[in-house]
Amino acid sequence: MPDNLNPKVWWVLIGTNDFGKHKCSEEIVLMGILRVVEEIMHHKPDATIVINGILPRSSRPDGKLVGGDDKNNDDDDDKVIDFWPAIQAVNENLQKICEKHDQLEYFDADSIFIKEKRSKKYIPSALMKDRLHPTALGHKIWGEAIVKKLSEILNRDKKER
Repeated sequence: MPDNLNPKVWWVLIGTNDFGKHKCSEEIVLMGILRVVEEIMHHKPDATIVINGILPRSSRPDGKLVGGDDKNNDDDDDKVIDFWPAIQAVNENLQKICEKHDQLEYFDADSIFIKEKRSKKYIPSALMKDRLHPTALGHKIWGEAIVKKLSEILNRDKKER
């Protein structure tokens, strides 16, 4: 990490490829994220680190999120890869860890990308056409939420000085 790189806020969003491409367990994904955060904390102890929760993803064409709080899952399609419960578990752990450290902030983007229809949660194609990568509209809405959170952090830090 370059010594001359000194942002007041670091924004970390990593982990989804570990689930999909590398097929890592929840524990390994969580440890990988925390290792990166630990490195930043060590080298930049005065910076705030925002951990962006892993974005929701679905392998279903309709964008439905299988599992999680969906107890009435009647989908027995073996081709569906059920990422959602693992993402939820990692994100819940990240949020708890952030609550215990003053230097850390958690950013939950689920409400941006997850909608509900007939009590089923899904990712709208307008926000993530491939159910993994945000579309231009998804990036716009997410970016606006990031700017809002970043402004809150920077304004709070100004008041504390």
